[in-house]
Amino acid sequence: GENWTAELVDEKQNSINGLYFLDENFGLCKTNQNDFFSYDGTAWNAIDLNIKNQEVSYIKIVNKLTWLLATKTDSLEISYILKSTNSGEIWDTVFYLFQGEFNKIIMVNENLGFAIGNGDEKVFLYKTTDSGQTWHSKITQDLGTQYNSTLVLTDIVAISENNLIAIGRGNNSKEGLIISSDNGGETWTQSLPLQALNNCTLLENHIFFVGDELFVSKWQINTLA
Repeated sequence: GENWTAELVDEKQNSINGLYFLDENFGLCKTNQNDFFSYDGTAWNAIDLNIKNQEVSYIKIVNKLTWLLATKTDSLEISYILKSTNSGEIWDTVFYLFQGEFNKIIMVNENLGFAIGNGDEKVFLYKTTDSGQTWHSKITQDLGTQYNSTLVLTDIVAISENNLIAIGRGNNSKEGLIISSDNGGETWTQSLPLQALNNCTLLENHIFFVGDELFVSKWQINTLA
């Protein structure tokens, strides 16, 4: 982070609101106008993902051929997970969710992954074991009853195939949430009602939590696993 180089991605100067990398030589980004660009290691180039009448809320690159999209309709009544196995040329709808929205998709490996979302005063957490082809519910409930607030999941990180952490925040409140699993996401334990949490990142043997009002916390993994 000592030095930064500016690169022009979108000549229309729309805002970039999503940046997703597979590795240092391949990535995708999207703008607030649902325009998409790919990075080949040297430059950004516009691409057409052929997504009509849906807004893309998250992109997960499983490998260079297999991509997953979380999308939503304008009314927010239905959200979808789409899958492509040919670098975004053709998309199949593999899952949909009524009255909810997916916030993030992570892949622990090319087969195991998780999707989190919120809607209708509930949180949603789904698991895939076949590279996003099918999804199975692991959490569909209101986690905020004991806090007198509706809580939403905002991020998830995998320490290993068995150990996962998901975080959240109160909807229009300062309350926070951490849930953890030590069995590959089959069951989850709710704990540590902290300040509202927005993001978490795994770096070497620590997890960094980021919340409101410049709140940052660093935890050693061995205290969570």
